[in-house]
Amino acid sequence: MDYTGHSPGFEYVLTLYEKLHYFRSCSPEDILSLVTAVIPQDRLLLQYFKSLSNEDRTVCYRAAMICWAVTISTMVPREMQFRVVLSDFQQRNCLIAAGTGSGKTLPLLCLLRSAFSLTTLLPTPSRSPFLLSNSFRSPRSRTLTLTFKYQLS
Repeated sequence: MDYTGHSPGFEYVLTLYEKLHYFRSCSPEDILSLVTAVIPQDRLLLQYFKSLSNEDRTVCYRAAMICWAVTISTMVPREMQFRVVLSDFQQRNCLIAAGTGSGKTLPLLCLLRSAFSLTTLLPTPSRSPFLLSNSFRSPRSRTLTLTFKYQLS
């Protein structure tokens, strides 16, 4: 069965879960042909993709297809969002500091690791009454642990 759900003898409409699984596991050649066939080329960051290694480019193609599917064919990640996905794929921590509505949450939809990996999201408003006093990475997981100290004004 391929992305479209075509199998010899019958036609089946893939669920979103099945599509996402396919995007995460298909060959680099298949994901490239999907991206070029499905996503309008003017929506892709082709210059940014050219600067990447083949492996990183494939990761970005997978993220683009996942984003395209979960947003019902309306969005592809921006460069900042691709960078977050690549950091996750390379198992590096990533801190995003950007304004409201800039797209910080979207990369979470595109993460390519298995469902069993741990990711911690700690949204903190810029006017938060807390100060970050200590942060460290747990040696057995990819969870970022944060300790906060209340600041009296």
